[in-house]
Amino acid sequence: LVMKTKTTLTLIIGIWLALVSFSYAAEPSIHATLSSNTLSLNEPAILTVVVTGSRSADIDLPEIDGLIFQNRGTSTMMNIVNGDYSSSTTTRYVVQAVTVGTYTIPAIEVVLSGTTYKTNPLHLTVTSGQNSTPQNSGTAVSSIKGKDEIAFLKTSPLGEHYVGERVPITINGFFNEKYRTSLDSQPIITGDGVMMEPLTTKPSQTRVQVDGKIYTKVSWHTTITGIKEGTHTLNVSINASVVTQQARSNNPFSDPFFDSFFSGGSKKSIVVTAEPFTFDVLALPTANQPDNFSGAIGDFSISVSAEPIIADLGEPITIRTTISGQGNYDRVHAPLFPANNVWKSYSPSIVKQNPETGNSKIFEQVVVAKNVSIEEIPSLTFDYYNPRTKEYKQAKSKPIAIHIRPGSTNSAAVVPSQITKKTTAPSVKRVEETQRAKSITTNTNLLPQHLTPGTFTNKIEPLFKTIFFQIAFGFCLLTLIIAILFHLISYFRNKDPKGLEIKQLKRKTDVAFEKLARYAENNESNAYLELCTTTIQDHLAMQWDMESTAITAVTVREKLTRQSLFFEILERAAQASFGGSPLSQEEMNSYLIKLKEEVAA
Repeated sequence: LVMKTKTTLTLIIGIWLALVSFSYAAEPSIHATLSSNTLSLNEPAILTVVVTGSRSADIDLPEIDGLIFQNRGTSTMMNIVNGDYSSSTTTRYVVQAVTVGTYTIPAIEVVLSGTTYKTNPLHLTVTSGQNSTPQNSGTAVSSIKGKDEIAFLKTSPLGEHYVGERVPITINGFFNEKYRTSLDSQPIITGDGVMMEPLTTKPSQTRVQVDGKIYTKVSWHTTITGIKEGTHTLNVSINASVVTQQARSNNPFSDPFFDSFFSGGSKKSIVVTAEPFTFDVLALPTANQPDNFSGAIGDFSISVSAEPIIADLGEPITIRTTISGQGNYDRVHAPLFPANNVWKSYSPSIVKQNPETGNSKIFEQVVVAKNVSIEEIPSLTFDYYNPRTKEYKQAKSKPIAIHIRPGSTNSAAVVPSQITKKTTAPSVKRVEETQRAKSITTNTNLLPQHLTPGTFTNKIEPLFKTIFFQIAFGFCLLTLIIAILFHLISYFRNKDPKGLEIKQLKRKTDVAFEKLARYAENNESNAYLELCTTTIQDHLAMQWDMESTAITAVTVREKLTRQSLFFEILERAAQASFGGSPLSQEEMNSYLIKLKEEVAA
C-alpha cells in the first residue's frame, strides 16, 4: 500500500510539474535583425524575423520603394530548458536594393492571441560598390571542342527585358557518358545587377547526342530579375567530380575496355562553366505611365465579387478582388477603391497568394454604403506594363449591381475589426421575432409569472466544508508547494549564473560538433553551414556579451583584428543562403577540425 501511494504521489507531482513548466512559457515577442546594416548596391542582405511564443506566425512585410524582399523559408523550433517551455519560428528573407541610399524598414508587426507585437525599425545603408566574384576550387572545364571533352553548360537565350521583370531561364548541363561524373552542387549564376529565384530541386534528365558523343543532359529551371538597367555579364558554373582512370601496362588483353578493370581510379573536383552571356535590362518607359502603376510587369486580368449584394444602410460589404495572370507578383498591389462621399472604405488585405505557380493574388476590402441611392459597386482598375506589346495596360472589372435598404435609423456601421464572420441580410422571420421581442420589452406593466415553485434545500452548508472546495484547495496548495520547490531549486542552481551558462554552452557545443561530423559524413552542406553559424554566434555572444543573432561576418571582421576562421565560415554561410556554392566533404571535415581548435582556444 505504501509503495502504491508513493507511485501515485510521484505521478501527481510529475503531472503538476509539467503543468507548471508550461505555465512558465516564454512571453510572446518578435525580433528582426539584418545580416549587415551597410552593403554595396549588388550585395544582398539577410533579414531574419524570429517570433517566440508561437509555433506559427503570419508576417506581413512592409513594401519599401527601392528594396526587394524574397522569402527564403520558415523554420519552427521548440525547447524545454530547465523546465521552461518555449517555441519560436524563424523566417528569413533576402533583401536586395535597387538604388543607393539610406533605407528604413519600419516596425514589422505580428498578431498573437489578439495582441499585436512589433519589432524595432531597422536601418540599411546601400553604397555603390562591386561584388567580388566567388572563387571556386577545382579545375575549370568549359565548352571546348575536342574528343576529350568531359562536360559543358549552356543557357537559354534571354533577350531584352525590363527592370523588375521575372525572366524564365533554363540551364542545361551536358555530361559525357564516357566519364563517371557526379554533381557536387547546383548551378550558380554570378553577375552584377540581377537576382535569381531558387533552382528546381529535381532537374529533368535526358540522353542526347552532340558531335557524335552521347551526353546526359540535365536541365534546371528558374527565373532571374534585373534590378537595375544596363547590360549585365553573367557567368554560370557548377561543381562536379569526375573519376579518372589510367591504363596499366600489364593489361593482358590489349583492349581499352579492360583498362578500367585492371587500373585504379582517382576522383578529381572540376568546375564546369559556360561561356559568359549578357542580360540586357531596360528601364520602364515614363511616357504614358499611369499614376497608380505599382511596378507590375506581365499580363494580368482582374475579377471582383461582393457579398452581400443586398444590404442595410451602414452594413459592411466585403469586396473580394482576384488578380490573375503571369508576372512579378511581388509588385502586385490591391487596386484603389474610388474615393467619393457615398462610400466609406477600409484598407485592403491579402488573403491568398500562390507563390508556387505565381498566377494569382487575392485581396479583400470592406466598404460601407452611406446612401440608399447607391445602385452599384464601381469598377476597379489595375495598371501594369505588358512587355510583349511594350505598352501600359489597364485591367478593369465590371460594376456590381447592389441594393441598399434603409435599415434601422439607430443602427451604426460595424467596424471591420468587429466582424467575426460574413454578414448576410436578416431573414423575414428573424425581423418578425425581433419586432415581437421589442413590443414585449417596451410594455413595462407586465411581470414574469412563476406557476410552480423552485427546488428547496434542507440544510445550508458553509462552502469550506464542501468536498469540492476541499479538493480545489488541496490542488491549489499542492501547486503552491511545487512552485515553491521549483523556484528554490532554480535559485540554488542559478547562484552562479555565469558558471551555469558556460557549462550549458559547452554541452551545447559538444552536441553541435557531433552533429557537424554527421553532416560532413552525409555531405549535407546547408545543414552544416547553418549549425556552424549558430555555434559560432553562441560562442562569440558569451565572450562579447551581446545577442547571438546580431553577430555576423561583418561583426567578426570588425571585432577581431587577426584573420579568423569564424569570419571565413560565416562568409561562406551567407553566400550559400542566397545561391552560393556549397562546401565539399573535404572542406567540411577540415573546417570541423579547425573550428574545434578555435573554440577551445
